[in-house]
Amino acid sequence: MSEASPESVVGNRAAWLEEHKVGWRLGPLSKHVEGRGIVRTGYELVLFGRLHPAAGKGHEAMARALHEGLRSLAVEALGPDPPEVLVCVLPFSRRVVPADPCFTIEVELTVIGSLAHLERLPAPAETRQRIATLEATLRGMGLHRR
Repeated sequence: MSEASPESVVGNRAAWLEEHKVGWRLGPLSKHVEGRGIVRTGYELVLFGRLHPAAGKGHEAMARALHEGLRSLAVEALGPDPPEVLVCVLPFSRRVVPADPCFTIEVELTVIGSLAHLERLPAPAETRQRIATLEATLRGMGLHRR
């Protein structure tokens, strides 16, 4: 099941999440804004997944498949964004393969959600509410905070 995505194991998402030990980290994104100092301008969501190297299988292909599965979960969790929010999913860029096959490979996917224009900064309560809503969605999907 390692190379399957969460969508291809319909009704078996919990098993896919458990097999890959999928977790998440979510927090506010802060930026220095001229004349206002450090302000919260969005969020950073990181999804993590693990896989065990299999003998004879391409580690990079397995890592890319896991990254694609994490991307699918992120797209589902984020849903449609308001027009003032710019979402950037950082691409799969590298892998670390352990020398010892008893170790695991960890893959991460990072999503940055920030304001497209900094003229109208959200109130801190609005930013907290967006983050709380996203946290609730991730938990509802069966993902666990790391």
